[in-house]
Order: sequence, then C-alpha cells, then structure tokens
Amino acid sequence: MNPNTGEILASSARPNFNSNNYKAYNVEVINRNLPIWMTFEPGSTMKITTYTAAINEGLVNIFEDKYTDTGKINVDGATLHCWKRGGHGLQTYLEVIENSCNTGFVSLGLMLQKEKLMEYIKELGFGKKTGIELSNEAIGDIEMVYQSELATASFGQGVSVTAIQMLQALSAMTNDGTVIKPYIVDKIVDENGTITYQGERQVVKKVYSNKTVSKMHEIMKKVVEINKYWQVDNVSLMGKTGTAQIAS
Repeated sequence: MNPNTGEILASSARPNFNSNNYKAYNVEVINRNLPIWMTFEPGSTMKITTYTAAINEGLVNIFEDKYTDTGKINVDGATLHCWKRGGHGLQTYLEVIENSCNTGFVSLGLMLQKEKLMEYIKELGFGKKTGIELSNEAIGDIEMVYQSELATASFGQGVSVTAIQMLQALSAMTNDGTVIKPYIVDKIVDENGTITYQGERQVVKKVYSNKTVSKMHEIMKKVVEINKYWQVDNVSLMGKTGTAQIAS
C-alpha cells in the first residue's frame, strides 16, 4: 500500500491458483481473498499499537523508565511468558521494543488499561471493515473483557485482525498520526469516457500527535539498526518484528 494515499499497489495470497485452469482447484481457494477475508492473531506487529498509545498518552519515558523482565508475569491468576526463556532482565522501555519483550508490553497495556487501549485499537480501524472495494471483508475480533485479555492483547494475542486492517492502522506512521483508508479501484470509466468513480486519499482519523509519530520513527529505525541483516545500504528503514504463536 502507498501509505500516503491508501492506494493498494499489489496483493498476493497463498495458496494460489492458475486462473487458466481454475476448474482444477477447490472453490474455497478460488473465492478467498486472504488479505481481506482471513483473520489472524497479529502477534508482535500489534505491539506497535500498544507502544505508540503509551507514548502518545505520556505514560512512559522510553530512555529513563526501566522494566525488569523475569520471563513471565502474572495477571489475574494467568501466567504469561516472554518469548525468551528466563527473560531479558533489566531494560529501558526502548530496549523493550528492540527486544520485542512480551511482558514489557503487558506492563504498558496495564498502564493504559482496557478502555484506553481499546479506544486506540478502534480508532486505528481494527474490529470493523476498512471499506475497501472488495467483497467478503472480515472484521476480526478485538473484544477484551478480563484483565488477562487486556494483557495478551497488549502483545498481539487473543485478538484477530486482517492484513488490510493492519495496513490501514500502520498508515498512521507515515501521515503524522492520521489513518488513511485503503482503496484498490483507481477509477471507473463509462462507455462515453466519463469518469464515474475516482479512487482517492481518504482520511479516517488522526490518532497520534505529530510528536509521537516522529519519536516512533526513531524508535523503529533503532529496531532495524540492532540487526545488521535487516539493513539495506543507502536506504533508511524502520520496522517491527512480527512473530505470532501458533496454537498446536
């Protein structure tokens, strides 16, 4: 997606099929547009939402405030674990995102509390259709009732989203905190050559302050810089790891 305009530049899904021989494939494979229809637990990509919300609310100083990760945290009787066995130990909150520390994000979620985190999640467009011009768009599930659900949602588990929702939410990182609606139809022209529909940039909502987004740019650049394998010569990158736990 062009994050400045919302224009979808390319989309792909697996498993795919050869449209020249579509009869050889299961109808579900043919009819499903996975980035629009399929929901999934976002895992660590959702941590961007928790982290940015905490900064936007002024709840944490990422350089001075520290958090000790023992590898697990107990919330309302539920024990949640960090992906690193034994934990990361004492960290700044900058290191919490660099290390993608699960329990550190739980601490941020508990600072925000359920109502405030849910407010940000909804304002970014999760839990409802983006309105892209494609059929069978799913809405996902972002419900949080218990504190333990708030805790898991803080690091991207126990909630479900679509790929197109995630793209829409992340567009705020490129537009000074403003969410941009995705679109895939460039234009519709009638038999007389008259344009009857024109795809264009549509603002959904301003969610973060300009200052917050500028700070997140620097933070997400550091996430890339700590691993030389992610770096590209002469290109400035920012990012976030995106692992998710698969139920088995």
